Amino acid sequence: MDVSRPTIVIVEDEEAISLFWGDCLREAGFDVQVFSDATGVLEFLDGSAHVRTHVAAAIVDIGLPGVQGDELARHCRDHFPMLPIILATGYEERRYAGACAADPLLGILGKPFDTPRLLMRLEQFGVYAPSSP
Repeated sequence: MDVSRPTIVIVEDEEAISLFWGDCLREAGFDVQVFSDATGVLEFLDGSAHVRTHVAAAIVDIGLPGVQGDELARHCRDHFPMLPIILATGYEERRYAGACAADPLLGILGKPFDTPRLLMRLEQFGVYAPSSP
């Protein structure tokens, strides 16, 4: 992992989706840490591993097993108040509009989405791909 590059944390339980997102973000110049559930990412964020890593944003699937993505986002917000979080959902985006309106660093992105939409959403939080001009 290149500590000079920003890291995007992905929390997605469907391997094909997390691999796709990870590949897209790596091609854009980010480092990526992928987790399939809340437990792994909480250990990463709460532990010492993230101290050497510039975590620029998190992309969290709403439909995670165990702890749901919106609950995980609330936990992350409590511990990392300046971390931009994108909730990825196959559900209707309006369902989460209230939470996003109340938190300027929380966004929603409906699945499926392509790389330009993902990068645009990150840029709305001030997170720019290192390979961007």
